[in-house]
Amino acid sequence: MEVQLQELLEKIQSEGVEEAKQQAQKILKQAEKEAETIKTQAQRDAEKTVQHAQTQADKIMASGKSALEQAGRDLVLSLEQRIKTLFSQVVEASVTSAYSEQVLTDAIGAVVKAWSTDGTIELSAKQGEQVFSSVKKNLSNQLKDGVTIVPNDKINAGFILREKDGSAYYDFSSAAIAKALTAYLNTNISSLISGNE
Repeated sequence: MEVQLQELLEKIQSEGVEEAKQQAQKILKQAEKEAETIKTQAQRDAEKTVQHAQTQADKIMASGKSALEQAGRDLVLSLEQRIKTLFSQVVEASVTSAYSEQVLTDAIGAVVKAWSTDGTIELSAKQGEQVFSSVKKNLSNQLKDGVTIVPNDKINAGFILREKDGSAYYDFSSAAIAKALTAYLNTNISSLISGNE
């Protein structure tokens, strides 16, 4: 009986160990399968993350390039505008300095001869009382009745002719002459700057 009991115990032990080994194999296979699934999912997630990061980097690069191009265009336009402004200032200063007492007297005299209506000649008050008085004195013989000469504080140099009824005026101020010259010259400057000679 003891032998039978021993055999029974060995059989139970052997079957238990075998069953435990099978269970262990089963658990190990399940763990390996889950590990493979987790690994595959992790690889997919990593690829998605890398792809997303690359897409974002490409967008940032494109945006930076676009911003840089826009900044370049803005700089060129700003520089072009600054050059035009400086050029306009130089032209106006040149025109202002060209309006000497003699030039004003000659120009106004020529215009008054051709002018057939009554009106006002507005002279720059900024050029000084001496110029104003001199032009008025030198043209006293040529001035027709109904034509008056008055100072104008808003004119830097030159003169403006206004018809008495206000229907027309002719602006020969340094600002108007400079504006007319600059409009033509700015086109040429723009062409030079942009390279479209």
